[in-house]
Amino acid sequence: MAIETVNLDLTLISQTVYASAVYNLAGHLLIETAQDLAGAAFTGYISGNNLNVVSVTSGTLSTQQTLIATGLQPNTTVIGGSGVSWEVNPSQTYASLATPALMSSKFTYLTSLRAQWQINQFVPGVIASTSDESTSANYKNPAVMDNLLFSDLNYVKTPFGRNYLSIAARYGSPFGVS
Repeated sequence: MAIETVNLDLTLISQTVYASAVYNLAGHLLIETAQDLAGAAFTGYISGNNLNVVSVTSGTLSTQQTLIATGLQPNTTVIGGSGVSWEVNPSQTYASLATPALMSSKFTYLTSLRAQWQINQFVPGVIASTSDESTSANYKNPAVMDNLLFSDLNYVKTPFGRNYLSIAARYGSPFGVS
């Protein structure tokens, strides 16, 4: 999508400029639309910070995955270990050796970035001033924003999208040479 969106006329200026625009737009689109990788389905139990895996049904368990199961503390994350012994955070008691529970894991890197950068929330512009009277805010939209389509405002939400807009605007309209 990035290759098809970035104006090919940027190659007349520099292959490096064109490549940078494509990679920045691709980074933005990846964060905006890609799904996090699946992890594993397994049975096990947690005692304190120790996750003990009894059996793996599918996939692979690894660090930086979030565990999913009814009754687990929110955002329980695998922070170390291998094989059948893993370390998790936060500390908790979940299931037992006698009655291990079915759990699954997944990576949440892209989901975390979307939440951090508020990808799925509307932001009308850059805050220019605020006031305590009625908790109001005034938004200032730079002139370059006047040429963006409504559907393209998401580019402002990630550093990669902003870099893409910066490159494209430097050489003409927001989408390349005019």
